[in-house]
Amino acid sequence: GMRNSEFIVAINKDPSAAIFQTADICIVEDLATFIPAFIQAYNAGIKEKV
Repeated sequence: GMRNSEFIVAINKDPSAAIFQTADICIVEDLATFIPAFIQAYNAGIKEKV
């Protein structure tokens, strides 16, 4: 479980999802939409630093 987690990122389409009360970072979005966009942004950031 998450009992010993130090940092929690929650991604959920429902802005009133219970996990958002526990999470350190809350992202209201569909996971299937968010993850590809996140990976693209991350990769673009990596290329800028090289």
